[in-house]
Amino acid sequence: MKYPFPGNIRELENIIECSLVLATSDTLITDDLPVFIRSREDLCFDAIIEDNHLPLPEKLIVIEKSILEKVLKKHNYHQTRAAQELGIPESSLRYKIRAYKMKKGNSG
Repeated sequence: MKYPFPGNIRELENIIECSLVLATSDTLITDDLPVFIRSREDLCFDAIIEDNHLPLPEKLIVIEKSILEKVLKKHNYHQTRAAQELGIPESSLRYKIRAYKMKKGNSG
């Protein structure tokens, strides 16, 4: 309510859709909103997608890292639980964590 949204209604709809996709429950809460609205330090996925200077493979990496970090944090970095929620083998999750040089409390 306190965030002075500078965009148009389409951008607001995209942010809400993005938040709903990443929400951890049936109710949308502040933590489900993009970081740039909560702390104004990051971009929503739509901004990443619409960035014409970033090639698709790099966009996918940014989005995947963000999702991995969110799920790992949700499960207190318990890799088995995170892998189960993500629907991937734990070995694949460990590979991605190493590949993206992710550490507990660090989104890479």
